Amino acid sequence: MGSVGKETYVTLGEVAKEANVSAATVSRFLNKTAHVSEDTARRITRAIERLGYIPNQKAQDLARGHSNLIGLLLRDPRNPYYGFLHAFLQEECIDNDLKLISAIPGTMQGSRAEYSGIETLLGLRVGGLLIATGVLSEDTIVDISKHIPTVLVGRPRFNSAIATVSYDESKNIRALVEFALRQGHRKVAVIYRDKEFSFIESLRGELFSKELLRNGVSIIPVKIESFESLQEANIEVLRLVAERKITLAMFSNDAQALSFMKFALENGLHIPEDVSVTGYDATHDSVFVAGLTSLKLPLKEAAKHSVRMLREMMEGQQTTPDQIVLEGELLKGRTVKPLL
Repeated sequence: MGSVGKETYVTLGEVAKEANVSAATVSRFLNKTAHVSEDTARRITRAIERLGYIPNQKAQDLARGHSNLIGLLLRDPRNPYYGFLHAFLQEECIDNDLKLISAIPGTMQGSRAEYSGIETLLGLRVGGLLIATGVLSEDTIVDISKHIPTVLVGRPRFNSAIATVSYDESKNIRALVEFALRQGHRKVAVIYRDKEFSFIESLRGELFSKELLRNGVSIIPVKIESFESLQEANIEVLRLVAERKITLAMFSNDAQALSFMKFALENGLHIPEDVSVTGYDATHDSVFVAGLTSLKLPLKEAAKHSVRMLREMMEGQQTTPDQIVLEGELLKGRTVKPLL
């Protein structure tokens, strides 16, 4: 097909000649716009394989009248939650005959990088967008959704113009708080990120604080001010433990909780003997190995609903932005010490 230093491309006409059919027949077969016989399909497939023909995706989309390319704006996949969400969304796209292409903004750059990722995906002519990031504003998402089918994944909406699949954060957090209360904890640190760096983690911090205060618990908020200040938060929580100001540290995600547990062990503390810890999301096996008390989010179910919703929007079956809210499951684990 090609030679060293020079790349050549096989044309649709060459495939037609090899298969002994017309170029129009090859086009209909590739675009699935008309039926061809099994024998013809077999000859075209063999010709494609022999010649190494690569179909033009954009041309196929034009022929079908739509694009089956889905854009995903994803937060840092080093966080197991986003890594597993990515994998589940990919599986659902394959099952729905959709192709997924992802843009992953730099975690240190905030909303500007996320918007740049959206522009990149739109430049690739995707037919729909899945947004699974932390800081892009709702106003921006509403504006984007006016131009292209868009579903917000894993984050609650406050604007009815946004289609979303999210989790029942209030109910999930209430389950964790009620469990902690039953164990006798009344002095609690709540660790969460600033809204500028994660909308959802900031929201969880607010919900934890409100629910704890509503139950008469003394709380100490520990805000993670930047992507790089998690270690500072760990040091602050360790100080609170040493001064006996808290008996429990509640984190807005498992990655933060596990980071603190590692830091605490390195500094001679034992979990939960010296301080109890809870996380949030329970997506990775390390949570179960560590016995972390957490709230398991239904990622696979969220991915399934998100892709189905977006596909229906792309096909014109759904015109009013829908909202699906999913409940999580409390994992009691071994990291909360009973004080009663």
